Amino acid sequence: MSRLLLETVIVAEKTLPLGKQLSYQFTAVRAAESSGRSLADFYSRQFLKKGMDMSTSPRAVLRLRNACERAKCALSFVSHTRVVVDSVLDEIDLDATLTRGEFELICCDLFVAALEPVRTVLADSRLAQSDICSIVVGGGSSRIPRIQSLLSALFGGKVCFPTYNRSAKAH
Repeated sequence: MSRLLLETVIVAEKTLPLGKQLSYQFTAVRAAESSGRSLADFYSRQFLKKGMDMSTSPRAVLRLRNACERAKCALSFVSHTRVVVDSVLDEIDLDATLTRGEFELICCDLFVAALEPVRTVLADSRLAQSDICSIVVGGGSSRIPRIQSLLSALFGGKVCFPTYNRSAKAH
């Protein structure tokens, strides 16, 4: 039986003929954290196009990142949400509708990059995609539907099992 666990550390296990297990650990791209920053950077660039530099106000950047993080979490469960920050910069409000599709376009490079460590683990541990019987995804990335679908496609349509309980991932 082989199992692939994805979070900050990716572990692939393969049972060998004598009952031994081969384990490999690799630090993965933190797509969930980076996607929140990419979303905040996207809105910062929108302000910059209008001549307002958000980077001059650390408080505004923090408030925007927090709003983007809330929106990213909401998009795991709904198809669209609003990014709202009152008086984000110079008494100007941010009130934008964000769809899951827009979010995936903004962060698509991060999501594709998150698959590279998976491919590396498979290659380094000499596992084929067909050797993996289940995919357990942990951490913030487990909540992002696009990452789940990319992983599922990588493993020939196998279902990803997200886990939100840290102790459940260790077993």
